[in-house]
Amino acid sequence: MDTKTEKKLKTLTQRVKDYLKSLGAGPNKIADALKKAKIKGEMGSASFCPLARALKKKFKTLEEVQVDSSIDVYAYGEEASIDFVSNAVSKFVENFDNGKYPALIEDDA
Repeated sequence: MDTKTEKKLKTLTQRVKDYLKSLGAGPNKIADALKKAKIKGEMGSASFCPLARALKKKFKTLEEVQVDSSIDVYAYGEEASIDFVSNAVSKFVENFDNGKYPALIEDDA
């Protein structure tokens, strides 16, 4: 990876971290923010959960996002991993996958 791409990717991952922090300090705050933004997703899907969809909506340069125990972002033809997500984000993902936020679950239509 060239230096310019590396710098852009580093800046993007920092912006992603800042955005995640802005969603709220607890899992329910994150759920409320996503509900307010009308973002839904699929349970058990790293690429199509509400958080992944919110990140792709917010950051148009993201080619792909996978949310699990870490957040992997793909942009500029490269991958970066955000390994240390907050407890709030981790708990939100766990709660969502366990059906705690039904308003965020995409309807099967």
